[in-house]
Amino acid sequence: MNLPNRKSFLSPDYEKKHHTKLFVVYHLVNFIVMKLFKWVIIDLYPVNTLLRLVSVLWGSTWYNYLTNVLDPQILSAQQVCELYRRRWRIEDAFLLTKRLLGLAEIWVGDSNGVQIQILATWIFYAVLNQLCIDVAIALNQPLDLISTEMVFRSLYHFSRAVLRGECDDVVSYRNCSL
Repeated sequence: MNLPNRKSFLSPDYEKKHHTKLFVVYHLVNFIVMKLFKWVIIDLYPVNTLLRLVSVLWGSTWYNYLTNVLDPQILSAQQVCELYRRRWRIEDAFLLTKRLLGLAEIWVGDSNGVQIQILATWIFYAVLNQLCIDVAIALNQPLDLISTEMVFRSLYHFSRAVLRGECDDVVSYRNCSL
């Protein structure tokens, strides 16, 4: 059975209305981001605020960070670098959910279905993060050294081992008989 092209189902009026909604949402988000930027940069930190420049040599590259904590006894250069590194964890979380957990594509068109897909993906992401924590504890390693992607990919192999009756605990899977 030949299905008609999806475009043929949409009237020009619907497409124009839909495009207008996206255009309005885009500009609304852009407006909110600019207001937030103004609030954080200009209102929160006026021009007369003193800032401390922290320069760190990593390999052969110098990295510069600004902080409003002027006393190095309160916030050392190492802590500044660690805080900056950790602030990107949310970006990593979004990248992981889009790329690895498949949230880059929405499978349904209904708003309720979209909410269910997003909620289910984030719940699975939370469970996957807890599994990574459990693996880090079992291996006595820091969480930063545990690859979320490798833990996710190992779930397939663990499920096969469960079906064969070789293992029943996902954290101790590496110690199960193969």
